[in-house]
Order: sequence, then C-alpha cells, then structure tokens
Amino acid sequence: MRQPFSKLIFFLFFLISTAISAQEYISQNVSDRWYQQGMDLLDKKKFGAARESFERYITQAPSGQYATDAQYYAAYSAIRLYNLDGEAQMAQFLQEHGSHPKAIRANYELGNFYFNEQRYDKVIEYFEKTDTRNLSMVEEETRDFKLGYAYFTRKKFEEAKPLFDVLKNSENPYRNAAYYYAGYIALENGEYNEALNDLRRIENDESYGKAVPYLIIIILNQHGRYEQLKTFGEIILA
Repeated sequence: MRQPFSKLIFFLFFLISTAISAQEYISQNVSDRWYQQGMDLLDKKKFGAARESFERYITQAPSGQYATDAQYYAAYSAIRLYNLDGEAQMAQFLQEHGSHPKAIRANYELGNFYFNEQRYDKVIEYFEKTDTRNLSMVEEETRDFKLGYAYFTRKKFEEAKPLFDVLKNSENPYRNAAYYYAGYIALENGEYNEALNDLRRIENDESYGKAVPYLIIIILNQHGRYEQLKTFGEIILA
C-alpha cells in the first residue's frame, strides 16, 4: 500500500511544482511585455505612456531582469515630460545605481534638464560627470556647447573657451554660436586679433543682429585701427 501512496504524493508534488512554475512563467511574460511595450513607446516618443508601462513592470517585477533599466527609462520619460518628480526620479537612480552604465546617460539627461531650467550650476555639475566616450557625436557637441554656455554665464571664461574653440573648428549646429562666445571671451581677455577673427566669421549672421558689429567696432577702436573702423562704420550705416 505504501508504494501507491508514495507515487500519489510524488504526483501531487509534481503537479503543484509544475503549476507554480507555469504561474511564475506567465507572470514573468506579462511583466516583460510591459517592459517591451515601454521600449516601443519610448521609440515613438510617447513618454507619458512609456513611463506608465515601465512603472507597471517595476511594480510587477521589482527584482526582474529589466528592473534597473526600467527605473532609468521611467525617470528619463518623466524628465522628457517635465514631470515635477522627474528630477528626483533620476537623482534617485544615480544614488542607487551610480556604477550602472545607464548612470552615464542619467548625468547627460540631468545636464540637459537643468540647462532648459537655466540652472547653470547644476548644468556644470552633471555635464562634468558625463563620460563623453559613451555619447554620440551629436550628444557630445550638445554637451560641450551647453557646458561652455553654463560656464560663460558664470563668467568662468577659462573653462568655457576651450569648449567653444573645439566647436568652432568643426561642422556642427553650434559652430556660429561658438564663434560668437569664443570671440566675446577673447575680447574680454584683450586678445583682439583672435576676437576679431572669430567675430568676422559671423558678422553676416542675422541671429546676432547688431551685437557682432558692435563688438567689432569696440575691437577696432581698442586696437587703434581707425581707418578700418571708419570703413566698417560706413558699411554698417550704408
């Protein structure tokens, strides 16, 4: 009698174990679908829906395979939406996962966030922490310009100028702006030839209106180039 009873116990144990495993498998598949859905929505820049999907994944699988990535993407989506808690979410991610590869992205995204908020001390803090080796060329150019501008607003010209110098010597969306700020800094430093060379490159750029001609007049006057100043003045007034 014992043998059939033992087989029955074994069979019941097998059924229960199989049921539990199946339930866990189904649960994992459901939560993984939330993560994948979040990634798909992120690609479509539907940040509100993406954040909701990532947060559902975290709720269902707090120790899941993608939990850390989901936490980052939820915070990233919140920042892109300018949600009030976006900054805190990303800061929390950095605090909890400072050595994670996504921490590099977190610093970059926070730098962008604070730039849009015009909080330039924070821009400097987070962009300086960003490892540019893990950025695309466009992202690195964006980081360099915004960091340079943040230093510029704080009159930290020594830190700002090398960033603008790199940008003005390559084709990128920030090149003319880099010429302007590098020229302005050179003027402040009494480097009149360099300032004039930079500003001459953008004197016909309408984005800077009367600012560039005005600075060129100051340089020519300071440098004692009165004939050039007269000629330049006549061209402006023509």
